Amino acid sequence: MVDLSWKVRKYLENNSKVYETERNSGNFSMVNLSDGNGDFIETWNVAGVSKPTDAQLNALESQATTLKNNNQVIKTIKDKYPKG
Repeated sequence: MVDLSWKVRKYLENNSKVYETERNSGNFSMVNLSDGNGDFIETWNVAGVSKPTDAQLNALESQATTLKNNNQVIKTIKDKYPKG
């Protein structure tokens, strides 16, 4: 199971938003209260995009897993073949 951050990345991507930009601008935040319930979206102020429901995020599980795996491959290649 992929974690919430990857599902949010895919949700934003599907809505023509960029995860890093949104996170760095403070438009949303995720927290984990260490109560056994896992991560959740605490605040959501992304312009033009409604806060995703759990069902919407869960529907992106497969796409988010692919996104995560692709990013790991890209990182591995960059680490193995750094620019000279």
